[in-house]
Amino acid sequence: MEELIFPSRCIFCRDILPFGNKDYICEKCAENIEEISGNVCLKCGRPVRYHGLCRQCSSAKHTFEGGYALYLYKDEVRSAIHRFKYGRRGSYARYFGRAMAIYADYIEIPYVDYVVPVPVHSSRLRHRGFNQARLLAEIYAAERDEILGDVLQRVKHTKAQSGLTKTQRMLNVRGAFRSTEDVRGKTILLIDDIFTTGSTVDECTRVLKRAGAKEVYVFCLAVRELD
Repeated sequence: MEELIFPSRCIFCRDILPFGNKDYICEKCAENIEEISGNVCLKCGRPVRYHGLCRQCSSAKHTFEGGYALYLYKDEVRSAIHRFKYGRRGSYARYFGRAMAIYADYIEIPYVDYVVPVPVHSSRLRHRGFNQARLLAEIYAAERDEILGDVLQRVKHTKAQSGLTKTQRMLNVRGAFRSTEDVRGKTILLIDDIFTTGSTVDECTRVLKRAGAKEVYVFCLAVRELD
């Protein structure tokens, strides 16, 4: 009855889904929404025309070992992630987290000791109602039968990263995180929603390695295109 009154809609185009559709996506978007494929940057997962690093990552000193991304952050994907993050559509994580897990199997992302979401500050958590990275990490870890590790805490409330320059982003998150567990010798996969310059995951990696992490990799739902 609830589905008749409040019909499910495709998370990308918002078209009404057929009755009984539990996939969160319509047939048209299932065919047209493209996951990243081919040559990708070894650090951020952004598509490149060659094997190696994109021009942004080639000039950066990222602290993590490597990274992956499911989508380019544009068009319907950008709109869907915006609704997920700011429109209280936490249920979108069921689709996105599972899609990330399927993609991880397809491109053979190695299994790790801990799947770790990038944390948000408690004040932002109260305002938004959930941490989108944690929702993604929960689904991803469950699908891959890996351990979800809440080993990071955000201890400093920071400005939103959007709209800041690369240098401002680095300064904005400096000292924003602390480790909550000993992760000596562990391999960790950080989960976040959007990769722009990598400042946030770099800072998380720095903190995790200071706590003893052996290797840190990054998997983001989407990566921004270069200008």
